[in-house]
Amino acid sequence: MITVWVGERAETWYAFGDWCAICASELTRGHPEVRDTFACITCLRIDAALARAHGATLMTPLDDVWGRGDAVLLHRRGGDASARKRLEDHRANQLLRRVREARDHWKPRGVVPAVRWPGGSAWFIDRDPWQELYPPGPTASAEAYTRYAAELHPWIADVDPRAMDASELASLLRR
Repeated sequence: MITVWVGERAETWYAFGDWCAICASELTRGHPEVRDTFACITCLRIDAALARAHGATLMTPLDDVWGRGDAVLLHRRGGDASARKRLEDHRANQLLRRVREARDHWKPRGVVPAVRWPGGSAWFIDRDPWQELYPPGPTASAEAYTRYAAELHPWIADVDPRAMDASELASLLRR
């Protein structure tokens, strides 16, 4: 997170690592239930709701505590040494694609929704225009979770087919 001065006004911009690796629409921090995680509270709730039906805490390793063993269903199934790297790559690819879309959307209005740190590889995103274009919420998280499961964890479809149905995932959040 950095503070950017725009004229007389200070804006808070967030690094790629601050955004949810699943939906890329919400921050992973700022909620009391969310600590050391790669996902926002809504995406975590989806993953946890699916996991509960199988006696686990999470379906996939979305938190930064990778040694949880049987608490994560993926680990019960033999683990995946590349899961963390694939999750980080998934977030970066998703955000870079959206940065290009956001620039095209906001350019006519003179708004810059994301910037690369001068001389570096870090990207920072202005939350307000970003969330105007990519609004967070149950529907966005449910749709994103189906893509996440299909791309990174296709085994989930065999274990719990609800993970591939965005409307079913959204209904899990209402229960």
